[in-house]
Amino acid sequence: NLTRTYNRGLNLESIEQEYSRSFFESGLRESLIFQCTGAAIELVPETYEHVGFQPIISTLLFPIPRAIYPEKESARYLFDFLDHVFGPYGQGAAMMSFGEYYLAFGWPGLIIGSFLIGWFSRRLWNWFLANQRNPFVIAAYACTVMYLYVVISRGYLPQVTMLFFFSVFPVYAVVYLVKKKIPRRRRVRRIIPQVEPAH
Repeated sequence: NLTRTYNRGLNLESIEQEYSRSFFESGLRESLIFQCTGAAIELVPETYEHVGFQPIISTLLFPIPRAIYPEKESARYLFDFLDHVFGPYGQGAAMMSFGEYYLAFGWPGLIIGSFLIGWFSRRLWNWFLANQRNPFVIAAYACTVMYLYVVISRGYLPQVTMLFFFSVFPVYAVVYLVKKKIPRRRRVRRIIPQVEPAH
């Protein structure tokens, strides 16, 4: 956390003068995600309005380059809320996924969003159980489970969607292509001998 910079990777020089206490306090800063999520549920809609479909609209506009659409503000709905809560100290703050669902549509959004994650997780698990001897399926399942951490821990739908297409989707594309290239083995029908009924 101390070495992280925006758009420039990790800066190891920033920890050369730090002490153990700094590392400890830096670790505690990561827990602010729970305070930010709680703030969303406490302050919306009493002091801050729901943002509605803005996360979905921002996600659809996210792939469009700023050179084509300079007015694009993919994270404006989130930054405005963080400014409302933290003022100038909200840079880098984040909320859990259900915080964004609540920020968008209140309790119905939280329930529907959480239900969809649960439904997807169950479908993923059933798919894995049905194909657990396939190494490509195992790889796809492992990548998806790791990706689900981002889905739950980051309430920023445009980023979550972008990470899906760059980290998980390629694995599923490989599984699909392999499945099309290699035909299924024909199942060998077992011939069950018919037993004559006793007279």
